[in-house]
Amino acid sequence: MSSNRGSRVVISGIGVVSPFGIGREKFWESVSQGKSGAKVISTFETEGLPCRVAASVPPVTVEDLVPVPLSTGVDLADVGRSRADPRRYSRTSLIAVIAAQEAWNDAGLSAGESSAGVIVGSGAGGIDVAERQYQEYFTDSWKRVSPYAIPVSIVGMVSSEISIALRLHGISHVLSTGCTSSTDAIGYAAQMIRAGEADV
Repeated sequence: MSSNRGSRVVISGIGVVSPFGIGREKFWESVSQGKSGAKVISTFETEGLPCRVAASVPPVTVEDLVPVPLSTGVDLADVGRSRADPRRYSRTSLIAVIAAQEAWNDAGLSAGESSAGVIVGSGAGGIDVAERQYQEYFTDSWKRVSPYAIPVSIVGMVSSEISIALRLHGISHVLSTGCTSSTDAIGYAAQMIRAGEADV
């Protein structure tokens, strides 16, 4: 893809879900005060493990999702049909959608923006869902394995859930390049905007 180096690309909205909780202001306040997000692990059993401390994100629920105003060009008849069921989100997707909604609102954008897409950097995706489904499958509960087990657990679903939540029809990609995934995603998105392939 050719790039127009004369075009400026800016980050106009920020959304954060961190070990300090939900919201960029809470994150910035904690970091500015030198607080640590590391805590004793409580989400799984750590007995016998060499490390029992992590900077993990506290529990989030679908109640933490925030509304994003609809663009004037969105057909209201399609709103219900294009909505995913947040109860089927992996933890990764739920965190990603919450952060994306905050960033979208922070940028003053509306759901259904034309020429807008999603590029996400993620190292894994919905591993929590895959782990639970494997536990179900290899025990007497195998009949309870969800038909959504594969699509919900794959890393590509993260960008898809954001696209559905924000009602976007542009590009939907996930870059999984290890620790640099999110930085690579920002660079890739900037290239696309410079090339005129997307506005947002």
